[in-house]
Amino acid sequence: MIGRVIRELRNEGTLSAKLELTEPEMRDLVLVIIRIPEPGKALDESRLQVVAFRKKTSRFGDLIRGLFDDSDAEFDLILVPAGSTFRNLKDRLAQLGGSK
Repeated sequence: MIGRVIRELRNEGTLSAKLELTEPEMRDLVLVIIRIPEPGKALDESRLQVVAFRKKTSRFGDLIRGLFDDSDAEFDLILVPAGSTFRNLKDRLAQLGGSK
């Protein structure tokens, strides 16, 4: 599942572009994963899924709308705080650049 998420994120643009975000933008950054549940079936590559970076305060309706014909459909929503990871990476890269 993680490899598939990373491949889908590449469709949104390079991950390194997130290092250019401002501090407030990074603080509010979350990774959104929406999947159609298939009880009793293995978690595999064929399951319908949408992956995107969004702000914590975003409404996720734009990501969800295109997935379902039925407005009562069930789905799994995973929100992963990602801003601190990019902020730490940016800080570490700055330290490494300054130590030359």
